[in-house]
Formats: sequence, structure tokens, C-alpha cells
Amino acid sequence: MSAATVVSGSVAGGGNRSIPARVVVSEQERHNAEDLAFDLRQMVRNGHINEPQCKDLKEQCELEFSRWESLAQQAANREDFEEFERLTEIAHKLGDALRVYDDASRGDAGDDSTRLDRGLSLGGQSAVAPLAASP
Repeated sequence: MSAATVVSGSVAGGGNRSIPARVVVSEQERHNAEDLAFDLRQMVRNGHINEPQCKDLKEQCELEFSRWESLAQQAANREDFEEFERLTEIAHKLGDALRVYDDASRGDAGDDSTRLDRGLSLGGQSAVAPLAASP
């Protein structure tokens, strides 16, 4: 399913620190993930959530979400923040589509109290910077 390729092996950084290899994700893979998220949202919004094809799309979307989240974590570990942003953009689109599915499967119109967290969990950190607390 994936055509991502590793550009180079781990590179020794300062001391004993090892930097993970950079994985190149093709534009086709990016478009495929975006299309998957779009298709899932459309099926749900068109009332087809109980159809087998929609359930298959959801499963594919979950797999792709995990994959893009993992790739984003690798980019963060390499301190490649430009790549991190690019990868998390796709992970967020997939996560949003999964939230639409989750909400519809519960008949939820957007009640945040029961929503599953589909946000990126990168080493205990959110992909979105937390807002500063006001005094």
C-alpha cells in the first residue's frame, strides 16, 4: 500500500544520539490519503455510514492515520519541523474524517464530551501547541 522510501539510514548525531532516517512520502501518497479522508466524510455526510464500503473506508483511514502520525513523529524526532508540519497536515485531515464518522456513528451532532481523541499524540505532546494559560 505504501510507496514511501527511506532516503538514508540512521545518522549519528552529537555523541551517541542517533537521528532516524528520513522517509520520503510521494505526492501520490499524500493525494491518496487526502482522497481517503474526503471519501469517508462524503459517505458519512450522505447517510451511508452503515454501508460496508463506509466501514472499509473507516478502517483504511484509521490505518493511514496511524501511519502518518508515525511519520510525523519520526520527523519531530529528527527535528525536521517543515516535514513534521507537512505530515501532520495529512494526519489531521484523516483524524477529522474519523471524528466525522465517530460523531455520526453515535448520532452525535458535535458533543465534545463524548468525542474520541483523534488528535496526534506525539510523545505525549499534541501536534497543536497548547494555548498559554492566562493569569
